Amino acid sequence: MSEEPPVLVKILLLLDAGNYPSKIARILGFSKQKVRYWVKAAEREGLVIPKSRDVVTLYQLTWKGRETSKKFLTGGEVVGRSVRLHAFSVKYPILVEPEVSVDWDKVRMQNWDRFVGSEAGLRVEKTSRHLIVHADRIYGSDPWQLFFLAYRQCDRVSRYLESKFRMKLGAGELLRKPHFAVMDDPVAKHLAGVMEFSDDIGKLDESEGEGELDLYDPNFVKNYLVSFTTLPALVCKMGVGISEVKAVLLALAENIKLLSSFDETLKFLDREIKDHLALIQEYRNEAEKRAEDSSNLIREVRGSVAALTESVQALKIVVDGVNRRRRRRPKRRIKSRFTWLKSFLEKLIR
Repeated sequence: MSEEPPVLVKILLLLDAGNYPSKIARILGFSKQKVRYWVKAAEREGLVIPKSRDVVTLYQLTWKGRETSKKFLTGGEVVGRSVRLHAFSVKYPILVEPEVSVDWDKVRMQNWDRFVGSEAGLRVEKTSRHLIVHADRIYGSDPWQLFFLAYRQCDRVSRYLESKFRMKLGAGELLRKPHFAVMDDPVAKHLAGVMEFSDDIGKLDESEGEGELDLYDPNFVKNYLVSFTTLPALVCKMGVGISEVKAVLLALAENIKLLSSFDETLKFLDREIKDHLALIQEYRNEAEKRAEDSSNLIREVRGSVAALTESVQALKIVVDGVNRRRRRRPKRRIKSRFTWLKSFLEKLIR
């Protein structure tokens, strides 16, 4: 066993999470003999040791076993049974009814018939349209790994039922939100004794006998576990910087005193700016009024000039008429008059 195969690593992780060998066989889809072989091999190599022997035998990893499986853990090393996946159910639409008669235990629920049975170690329900497979409770440290293990477990049972009863099932989908219980959480144990809550993200109650937090999204579980394990280190790191924060706050208090006087100055400037803006608006209104008056005056002057132009044109016409009449008078009559006047003067002189 110089190089551990992936099968052994998967079995080690599930053993460390508190699953017993026969349950691991159902989760991984292996035979019980195959799982027992790998467990015995791991025990001979000193990777696991028996922890309790009752109806089933539980194992715990040794230091060597943890080092062997540590590099395959996702998201870092989390020791112990940190997460329990339960209430995981997948429903498959029935496309073709079973050709072989199925011996289900019939149970009456509300106004419709529901058939309940057990296949391949999992509880199975049949409704009029769907086949529902309920996964085992699975323990582990990585919520996404538990999610895919449970889904694969249900898919394997659905394929087995299709083959056994010659039926056709459609693609499966979750019946409801799966519950990821964060185990051994002292905060949840304390809070559940005084309060309960439930929303779309999770719930906190004592339904399992002690306070426990159930989350519905694997990402929320992952983030919660990381926050819970790193919170003490973060608190210590924050404690180192408290003195620096205190000094900053003292300096800020001094600056606030200066800012109070500066605030009065800003208020004074604000009032002055408002007064100037009001004066500018007044000047603007006056300018607009004068511009309107100027426009009216220009229109009046233009009207007067137009009237004067018409008068000049009329006068010009009159003058032209007078000139024309003068030019039409006979010059002979004027000459005869001058001749008569000249002769009269000559006679007078004589």
